[in-house]
This record gives sequence, structure tokens and C-alpha cells, in this order.
Amino acid sequence: KLSSTSVGNTNADGFDVAHSGVNAYLINRENGPMMFSTNDIERMRIDSSGNVGIGTASPNTVTNYTGLTLNNATYGGFIDIENNGTHTFRLLSNTTASYIGTIEADPLVFSTNDTERMRIDSSGNLLVGKSASSFGTDGVEIKNDQIWSTNTSSDCISLNRKTSDGAIATFYKD
Repeated sequence: KLSSTSVGNTNADGFDVAHSGVNAYLINRENGPMMFSTNDIERMRIDSSGNVGIGTASPNTVTNYTGLTLNNATYGGFIDIENNGTHTFRLLSNTTASYIGTIEADPLVFSTNDTERMRIDSSGNLLVGKSASSFGTDGVEIKNDQIWSTNTSSDCISLNRKTSDGAIATFYKD
């Protein structure tokens, strides 16, 4: 039904989908934001710039970008990505830290130009220029207690001290 409805502090003509007399959703058809509500409380908003706010009527904005703002006054927000019901990836932030990672034992892979450049494997090893832990494979691997650098055709380590005289590398035992 088409009606004039009040959600929060906003009065607007909109399209109400009702069930047993209770508004289930409100979709604003005017030039303003599109709002979604349950129990007459706004839960999500898409503003006129296309920014989406979940848990907030004021999505964050960054010039020349479209954004998604997740707001929860108690804990923060998160985004989960699932594959056939299995959690695979999570982006989470609260007042004490921000997290990005996989949920299962899958590696976290970073790529540019659709090519893998770096990964963190399920053991916590950082691999740059290779996709598997191996001392015989070209690339750099940083483990919790070792650094491996392997290269077939050039130096494995290059060091360059550019300012004052002094040590370039120091090695210790014990």
C-alpha cells in the first residue's frame, strides 16, 4: 500500500509491506534515502549517494567513494563471507582492534593484477613471491623463528647503508 509513514524522525511517502498490521519494511520512493525498518525502527539505510548504513541512519562518507557502514554500540561491526554455509572470511572491528582473516585453515592471499603476490598460510608463515613453504622455491618466507630467501638467478640478500659509516650487518650467537 502507498502511504505516509514515519520512521525515526523521517516522514515520507513510501511503500509499506505490512503483516498483521505491523510494518515489516519501508522503502522510500522520494529523492531521499531508502530505509528498511522492523518493528517501526530503522535498521538499514541507503542514502542518496548510494552509501549503505546498517545500524546507523548516517552512513560514513568518503569523497568519490560509495561505502558500507556497520554500527553496533556494544561491540562494533563485522562482515562474514560464506561458501555454502561455511564461514570462510571475516572482517571485524571493535574499539580495541581490527581483524581481517580466514575462519578455516585456508591461507589469506593478497594479489595485484589478479596474480598472487603474498600469503599468510595456516601455520602463520608469511610467503612473498611463492605460494607454498619450501626452502627450494624462489621467494621470501618469514616464519616465527626463521627467514628464508631463495633466488635462482640473483642475490638473495642485498643490504645498502646510505648515511653514516657503521655496521651493515651484525650476526650473533647466543
